[in-house]
Amino acid sequence: MRRLAERLVVYPRAVLVAVAIVSAAAVWACTRVGFDSSTERLLVRDGRGWQLLEETRAAFGGDETLFVLFRADDVLAPAALRTLHGLSTAVAAVPEVERTTSLTTLAWSWDAGGETVVRPVFTPDGRPEPGAPVAEMLKSPLVTGNLVSADRRVAAILATVAPHPEDPAFKGRLVSGIAAAVAAAAPDADVVLGGAPYAQVALRDAAARDLRRLGPVAFVIMGVILFVTYRTAHGVWLPLATVAISLLWTIAVAGVFGRSFSIVSSILPPLVLAVGTSYTMRVLSEFNLQQPRAPSRAAAVLATIEETGVTVVLCGLTTALGFAALVTSRVEVVRDLGFLATGGAVLTTVAALTIVPAVLMLLPDRAVAPRETGAEVDVARLLPRIYAFTERRRVALVAGALIAMLVGLAGLAFVVVDQNPYAWFPDTSAVAVSTGVIDSDLGGVTPLGVVLESPDGAYDPRLLASADALAAILRTEQDVGAVVSPADHLRVMDRALGGSGSIPASRALVAQYALLYEMGDGAALAPYLNENRGAARVAVRARHYSSSRLAALIDRIERRVGEVVRPPISAKITGTGLLRLETNDEFTRGIAQQLGLASLAITVLVAAALRSVRLGVLSVVPNVVPIIIIYGVLGWVDIPLNAATVTAGAAALGNSVDDTVQWLDRYRRRLKAAGDARRARREAIETVGTPMIASDVVLAAGFGVLCLSSFFPMVSLGLMGATAMALSLAANVFVLPALAAIGERAFR
Repeated sequence: MRRLAERLVVYPRAVLVAVAIVSAAAVWACTRVGFDSSTERLLVRDGRGWQLLEETRAAFGGDETLFVLFRADDVLAPAALRTLHGLSTAVAAVPEVERTTSLTTLAWSWDAGGETVVRPVFTPDGRPEPGAPVAEMLKSPLVTGNLVSADRRVAAILATVAPHPEDPAFKGRLVSGIAAAVAAAAPDADVVLGGAPYAQVALRDAAARDLRRLGPVAFVIMGVILFVTYRTAHGVWLPLATVAISLLWTIAVAGVFGRSFSIVSSILPPLVLAVGTSYTMRVLSEFNLQQPRAPSRAAAVLATIEETGVTVVLCGLTTALGFAALVTSRVEVVRDLGFLATGGAVLTTVAALTIVPAVLMLLPDRAVAPRETGAEVDVARLLPRIYAFTERRRVALVAGALIAMLVGLAGLAFVVVDQNPYAWFPDTSAVAVSTGVIDSDLGGVTPLGVVLESPDGAYDPRLLASADALAAILRTEQDVGAVVSPADHLRVMDRALGGSGSIPASRALVAQYALLYEMGDGAALAPYLNENRGAARVAVRARHYSSSRLAALIDRIERRVGEVVRPPISAKITGTGLLRLETNDEFTRGIAQQLGLASLAITVLVAAALRSVRLGVLSVVPNVVPIIIIYGVLGWVDIPLNAATVTAGAAALGNSVDDTVQWLDRYRRRLKAAGDARRARREAIETVGTPMIASDVVLAAGFGVLCLSSFFPMVSLGLMGATAMALSLAANVFVLPALAAIGERAFR
């Protein structure tokens, strides 16, 4: 560290030129960074659930649906049907749409003058075909509750799409393309969009707005805190410029490694701003402390780096380790956040230890003259009283922390994980309104499916009978909306051929019915029957709900499958809803694993750097306690964890341990120099207390900026992070010195 300090003192201009060159290259790299709105990256994609979903999509096509909801007084009126037909035609022409289904395009079979026809019931002008069984069609589960509401006031166009996780812009093109097609086809119609793709793009837009809005807000808040703290011009612009450069470098890392920002990683800019500002404040506060007693500017900068260099490096490494724990997650967007935040922690450390000292060397004397005003001075006057309080109340402080931790541990038993993106929107939003209509009138938005296979092929009557029986049972489930099986289509064909509407009793007859469908509309049976795979699919749409209800529903479906499916027929449950549950399980298991891994790594690092196992163990105590408390509070007040809030623990742990490291490093140095533990504790808090308090205020404000977000996960993460930093500050200022005092002999 001494060698680095000497280079910065001798060559400050060269350091800044190097920074400028690197930053110019970073600007180019930032142009390669995109935004990925796909919520598929919020799911676990390396397990059996994803493999089954991929196999199902390969056999039957995509299961993700964008709903185009057309509302009218009577959607069966000729004028409304003409509008619906025009909308269906326009939506089908959008390149990103795989297939469409609506009341005016659904293929139906009936006897037309002795000839069996397979075609839509309604003509393009909104009139029924001669002899078409309209009343029979409206009674079918293929139509009412799936394509038309029971009160006939809402009709749906189901635009089914295949996933394109490799194309981050796919969903945006899909939604904008359908919106443009709808506006052109029926500009005066009452049409709204809904479903998973629409919600995903809405989340993308909300996150993009947050990126544009929260960054500047964070800058303003950091600037106010810096001015109140230092009351100097360079005390404001120098930290802000340093963190802006480090943020630029961090975004460039995403471009270099081909990473995109996502709904989750949109928290990164305000987070990096807060972390970087706290590091620059540690350096700047130490310089203000050293300058009055140093013989020259160069000596003050050298002393600053020698005193804070190792501490800031340790702070950066511990913060990086806290975020690096997220890299072990099986959820891709969480891994990306861990990767980028780890890089951001390292780069902000580098920036704080190079840019700030180099600029301090080049500023004029009047700019860096010591100030007698500002929050920094006021806090410094308060620190001796804080030290005296911790000495008098050491036992009570430690006991209080222990009680709070026990209360938090008890609350952990009630923590739940809920990965429901639809619940992230306000009740009055377009997504919430359309989702409510779909759930109540049109079968639900969450796709599930049961794939049945037979060794005798998809035309095996036993396979179709099992699918039909399963569909009938599932329609009685309260949380299930639309259910469609291949038997529903085959019943329609049987009636058209003069039968009673039963399932064909022989393989040859099933093949004949399938051939008639293929001649009339080859796409009618394709989503439900695949002869090459020997498989049938029962498509289920469930109403959106909490993860606990989804888990209970899938358990009931598994029991129902066991009741009606017998060997040699086999059945597997699949769908995006099932993947959501697997993701929730990953979050539940991953929280403890990631925090435990981060805590262990931080303990080892601090122990090695401070050359004391006892100090390493002590460093974990005041930082684990706040994490336990905030997660325990979530359990007590019934706030669920999700893809964003699950990262709060690792973020808070990595940042809060910075104060512990700084205090312990100074305590170790003073104890070694003076041999007086009481004096070492007093001098440690008096020398590092100001930057500890100021940096924690900055970090809490950085997390607090997220509370201005437009959707719930970011708000909850902001509240959790800000609360964790406040608890961490209390733990490090009061509990940590009290613990050191109680264990005085051990640390000596």
